[in-house]
Amino acid sequence: MKLKLFTPSSNKHDDIVACVGWIGNNELFSCGDDKKILKWNSDAETLGQLSTSLFDSAKPTMSAANLVSESAKGLVGAVSAQSSIYITNIQWFPIPPGKGQTTAEMFAAAGTDGKFYFCLKNGRVEKAVDAHRGAVLGIKWNYEGSAILSAGEDGSAKIWSRSGMLRTSLIQLGYPIYAIAWSPDNDQILLTNGKNLIIKPLQPSMKSTQVLG
Repeated sequence: MKLKLFTPSSNKHDDIVACVGWIGNNELFSCGDDKKILKWNSDAETLGQLSTSLFDSAKPTMSAANLVSESAKGLVGAVSAQSSIYITNIQWFPIPPGKGQTTAEMFAAAGTDGKFYFCLKNGRVEKAVDAHRGAVLGIKWNYEGSAILSAGEDGSAKIWSRSGMLRTSLIQLGYPIYAIAWSPDNDQILLTNGKNLIIKPLQPSMKSTQVLG
């Protein structure tokens, strides 16, 4: 199998691309520190910009790229007092198998303002959820789409219902959590802890496992 690389003749984003998402039907979305969400096809052709009110909270502040740099220096909470939103991660709702649906219709967006947002494919913001102190660094639907996991600059990981109701505060660590993943059967969580990884079962009676990074 050969990997084909497509290079556009000019950049469509004006700043660092913070996250991307693939939603089926060869549709791609990218979100950057220029506060643009762009739609692409699989031939690297841009299909336009998504019109959204997601970024409509005013004053310029620290970008998602600078946020990661500051967090790495131990400046936890560095952007908590900032008012403008940058998106650190987007996660499209999983497409249910066997129902004839070929593309996702909504996504969750993690913000540097400590909230995550439920948004429709047309860009409309349906709900904002206060989730963390400091930035939300990760957001991830489980494979069934019945729950969503968030992780923050504050070192906590939390599980929420599909409608954004808090189910459980899963863990509290001394480091920002930069990456998260569900196990294939949705009963464990993998997350970063400084230079190490932690496998955290959802059942409180089961112990976590730390893996040296």
